[in-house]
Amino acid sequence: MLEYTKQTLSKLKTDRLEIVAQSHNLVELSKVFADKNTMELYPMLLLGDDQFLEQSLELLAKYNILVFPFIENESGVVVGFITLNNMEEDAKEIEIGYFLGSDYWGRGYAGEIVQGLITLLTKQRWRKINASLYSGNTASEKLLQKCGFTLERIDKDKHTINGKAHDDIVYSIQTK
Repeated sequence: MLEYTKQTLSKLKTDRLEIVAQSHNLVELSKVFADKNTMELYPMLLLGDDQFLEQSLELLAKYNILVFPFIENESGVVVGFITLNNMEEDAKEIEIGYFLGSDYWGRGYAGEIVQGLITLLTKQRWRKINASLYSGNTASEKLLQKCGFTLERIDKDKHTINGKAHDDIVYSIQTK
């Protein structure tokens, strides 16, 4: 099922966005990973001047986190990426993540790609879709609620980022 999901994701297209092959878009994808606003809560992935995208992708792969860039159809430019992880094929449960370059905030792109993912994963019979975020990411929390996710749990002070404790907030949506 996971292999089918990975293959089908490459065909995910919305009105304005499309999932594309990672290997063909490394330079543009590195701009998202180097965006300090986008990666503020993920400093371990933020690219510095002497880092290469491959290192961040290898770190994510080590934790079985799959990365899929998405482009703006009109310009063909990578505007963000989605992640899939914590895939439990027997339980048909999967976790999604999404990152959008700060130049593209406020355009509804994150909601559009999340809705597209929900539709695709529901068709593939994933029973439950999870998404987690760190406390302080209110825009992402509102987006998940708008897309039909409900609060599942809050793990208090689970992460320390830039010297500050953050809760891990987990949302989920049950598919049909």
